[in-house]
Amino acid sequence: MREIIRGAAAVAGGTLSFLLGGLDDLLVVLTVLVCLDYVSGVIKGIYRHELSSAVGFYGILKKLMLFLVVSAAFMVQRIITAELPIRDITVLFYISNEGISLVENAAEFIPIPDKLKAVLKEFTKDEEEKK
Repeated sequence: MREIIRGAAAVAGGTLSFLLGGLDDLLVVLTVLVCLDYVSGVIKGIYRHELSSAVGFYGILKKLMLFLVVSAAFMVQRIITAELPIRDITVLFYISNEGISLVENAAEFIPIPDKLKAVLKEFTKDEEEKK
């Protein structure tokens, strides 16, 4: 039974790695920020006495959609002949969005360093200029 679970996990991991363009530092950072943002949203909901399973489920669907878009960006990148890093640009865009959301959630509890806010805003500004 243990071997079946390991095999299934390997297949699932390999499939996800293929669909998302590999497990590089960008994808690791995005995945961590997605999880941190979700947890910070739950903490914020508890703090405000607004915790809702429906809102939480909607949040999970949004995070899932984010990874579907990253997968689509990678698939488009595979068929374009130019060496455009479409997947990386997409991942950086979502890293900045998730980072900003995390900082906004945390700002209700603690002060946020101005440099961190500036870096996250700069990411978003750069990505908007590329559109």
